[in-house]
Amino acid sequence: MQQKCAGSRNRRSTPWHTVQLVEEGGRVRGWVAREDLDGTISDLWIEPEAQGRGLGSFLLAHIEKRIVADGFDTASARTHAQNAFAIAFFQRSGYRVNWLSTAYSQKLDRDVQFIGLSKPLISDSIDAFSQNKFQEV
Repeated sequence: MQQKCAGSRNRRSTPWHTVQLVEEGGRVRGWVAREDLDGTISDLWIEPEAQGRGLGSFLLAHIEKRIVADGFDTASARTHAQNAFAIAFFQRSGYRVNWLSTAYSQKLDRDVQFIGLSKPLISDSIDAFSQNKFQEV
């Protein structure tokens, strides 16, 4: 399996919108994105039939390196509280749940629970992070 990151490109007028693509077999199989100049991962998606082959881990490691290069010491993400697969993926990758909230989804026309996760990326942050006791949901 050969994986390559197809680089970043701007999809909006802001220069900080970053999208990294992963290709396998000449096809785009997934992406990871940051919408703002911060440590927040706004999107991580892998084509369902390509899941379980390390593409998500590859993209996550790539975007974490970009976050550190941009001067941030912690990466964060949020997902639907019912998305057990995504939560487990982030936890296996060293992320910890640190908040739970409910927000109205106009698309779904109902309240939806979200979970926030974060991971320290620099050793000083890792030490401080391991001392905090977050209640996992």
